[in-house]
Amino acid sequence: GTTRDELGCSEHYRLLGHVGANVPRYRKEDARATYEAVGELGRRGLIHSSHDLSDGGLMVALAESAIGSALGASVTLPDDALTTRAHLFSESFSRLLLSVPAERAAEALAVLGAHGTKLGVVTKEGWLQVERRGERVSKVSVEAAQAAYERGLP
Repeated sequence: GTTRDELGCSEHYRLLGHVGANVPRYRKEDARATYEAVGELGRRGLIHSSHDLSDGGLMVALAESAIGSALGASVTLPDDALTTRAHLFSESFSRLLLSVPAERAAEALAVLGAHGTKLGVVTKEGWLQVERRGERVSKVSVEAAQAAYERGLP
């Protein structure tokens, strides 16, 4: 799906004590097109895993996907007009974090069209690494992410 600057009322803003004006807006036609494309990926057997990007956005979905798997991820955020914060924590509707077989990634992206972006790869190391514009944004061990998850948000 499409990531937008929609951090208003997000978990991220709640932790910072902000409310924000840009709350996620439901876009029926975008949602339908995204879910139809994801359905086609499923019919082709291309989805290894799937996680919604609702509460907490991409960074939380990456952590939750890695917890319990002993796998990590190496992600490169798009170089566009959105802030890094928006890429990591936006709660725009109708977005999913999908993993697909590496050898069929091009096929998956073709099916998704404008509704998909390759962000990175699943790794065997237990780290979640995020980069943007050639610089590291975050590197956290899956073990540390799991400990934070089990403690809960303040």
